[in-house]
Amino acid sequence: MSELDLRFANFFKNFSMLTVFGSLLYMYAYASDRLNFLNTSQDWITELPKAHIFYFGLGVFAIFNLILNVGISMYKNTKGIDNRSILFKSKEQKERLLMWFTYLLAGINFLITSIIIYLAFVKINGVTGSSYYVYIPVTGLIILVGIVVGLVSALIRK
Repeated sequence: MSELDLRFANFFKNFSMLTVFGSLLYMYAYASDRLNFLNTSQDWITELPKAHIFYFGLGVFAIFNLILNVGISMYKNTKGIDNRSILFKSKEQKERLLMWFTYLLAGINFLITSIIIYLAFVKINGVTGSSYYVYIPVTGLIILVGIVVGLVSALIRK
């Protein structure tokens, strides 16, 4: 595991955090005042103000990223290796898993970004059939699945 791999993982994580924040700002600036993205039979959420979605999304994003960043940095800053540990038996395995956990955080951020952009595009363009933009959340899901496969392979590999 090289220093370049860890730097790229951190860059990817920071870039994904910026994309979530940018997509929230994009949705807040350009979407209509009310986001009607559910059926009319569910009256309790059919007319949700975009400010509520923005602040709720920003709060969940901040808490989620803070918890995972603290967890990753706690393991990154520990000295020594515990031979009884299942995940961190060697220094190389520890670095590889922490890199993939950083990628996992970035993948979840990209999935959140794709969902927010999807909702914003549907409301901005006034598309009733949202099948035009269904590839946007699918792209975020594909990125996340690819990262989960990499994490599982890093866990299996000794």
